[in-house]
Amino acid sequence: MTHQELIDDQKQKFFRLTKRLDSFWNGFSGPDPKWEIIYPVRSAKGRWGRCFACRYKDMTSFVFSNNLQATVYFGEDKFDLNISDVWHNLRVALESVDDVLIWLDVVEKDPMAANRRIANEYPADEREGVIPRSIVERYIPELSIGKALGEAKSKAFSDIFDSGYFYHEENAYCEDMTANKFFEYCRIAYIASEERDDHLNKSLSGREMYDKYSDGRYGALLDIDPDSTEQFLAWLDGKVPCDRHGGDHPWEIKRGGNTTHIDLYVYRPERSLWFRDDKKKDKNKSRTVKVGLRGHHIGRIVETVKMFLAIKKAGLPIWISEPESVRNRILGLDWIGIIPEYDYLHRGWQRFPGDFNIADVMHFSEFGRNRRYAVPFVSWKPLPVILPRKFS
Repeated sequence: MTHQELIDDQKQKFFRLTKRLDSFWNGFSGPDPKWEIIYPVRSAKGRWGRCFACRYKDMTSFVFSNNLQATVYFGEDKFDLNISDVWHNLRVALESVDDVLIWLDVVEKDPMAANRRIANEYPADEREGVIPRSIVERYIPELSIGKALGEAKSKAFSDIFDSGYFYHEENAYCEDMTANKFFEYCRIAYIASEERDDHLNKSLSGREMYDKYSDGRYGALLDIDPDSTEQFLAWLDGKVPCDRHGGDHPWEIKRGGNTTHIDLYVYRPERSLWFRDDKKKDKNKSRTVKVGLRGHHIGRIVETVKMFLAIKKAGLPIWISEPESVRNRILGLDWIGIIPEYDYLHRGWQRFPGDFNIADVMHFSEFGRNRRYAVPFVSWKPLPVILPRKFS
């Protein structure tokens, strides 16, 4: 089969599937109808796939769990097929549209039996849900934040939280901040969170450490008078010519990706009071800044907490973002999100409702042979039900 013959074959099948969707109940994404179809993969016993379809006017877009993508422009007789993200077993991926069409015939004949089969056979590794962190730590100890942090430091942070420290933002207020003061914060943070691969040179000054170990896009912070509060505040307010709004990362003291780095940030507290009607600035706070840490990724949270504890022990004002979440993760009191094996973990927490307070996610397959012990503790997201419109 030539490439064009393959495209024509897929086009014919996807046009058939587009028409077939109208025979089944749909949900909505805003005003647009959408379908989510769980189907058995015929060529692999025990394997299931998911087909997501959404329609906007005459355009129907398809995305499969194996990364096959297609778009049908029904009114224009146009068709796009995207296989660029199908990393393995292209043949099976191209059979997906056939699998869905055949499965919809099965569902139409006996909806109860088909949905019962989904409920009984759909694998846990492909499902979404939440599980208590304490259960995860029981069977996968290496994922325990508290264990990695150590008993003494875990208790120290918990005690600080329970003391009410984080009910008072003024505990993080610093007067007359300068670049050198900020670099001293950095030095304490680097030493406290040192790991084997850091190759930290402790003989360096805070300024030298920042220059050597931070992201490097410092936005003129190394160029201003290091002992001048006025220049630091002018720089903070964007009044010092630099690339401040052009992609620099002055707060990224430990390098990483967009969710895997650690920030030691400084900002004016009144910026968070934009909602106040009076719009008045407290003259006594004009030289006040808030200093905080942010590094919530499960691979960086231990370093971030170590930084916080060391800076506070040194008697310096300091904050940590989302302190309650940090405390709960250390003590194993929160929930971990489970996402399907075919999805990336990156930013996986965003797919859960905000009031779930999910900070970390995992694949259920990480439980390995302990899956059967973990299953009773999982709260699974309901699977989509497939019903023909004639079913009542």
